Amino acid sequence: MGEAAEMPSRPGRAAPIVLALLTGAAGLPLYLALDAVGVLPLELRDSPWPLEALAAALALASMLAAARSPRGWWRVVGMAAGLVAAASTLFFSHYVRASYRLPPPSAAVRLGVLPPALDLKDEQDRPFSLEVLRGAPAVLILFRGAT
Repeated sequence: MGEAAEMPSRPGRAAPIVLALLTGAAGLPLYLALDAVGVLPLELRDSPWPLEALAAALALASMLAAARSPRGWWRVVGMAAGLVAAASTLFFSHYVRASYRLPPPSAAVRLGVLPPALDLKDEQDRPFSLEVLRGAPAVLILFRGAT
């Protein structure tokens, strides 16, 4: 009975490492997987803050779990895993912003402002002027990215 009371519980030892692994998986790999499958929402393409927030929360939980773990080798490994998880979150943020930097929106084309006269092509690749749509209900979608 005395020996069992002196040994720290084993399940808590791996918690920081498991959380750090989840942090890594919730960051860049999850982002790239969602993008590859085609289910990454467009608004998360250059600003994936929900995934970044999840990864940051998991990194913080990993470091807190390591701080609560018993002193010794497991605590050091847990803290190192938490620091690597935090660094991977920062790398994820930098990678996304560097890879998918969109140009700033045009000041001439804003919501509620009539766009300038443009010569466009319709779905059959026939030219038409935007002037044709003035006065009629219309939705104009501008895609600022690249295909």
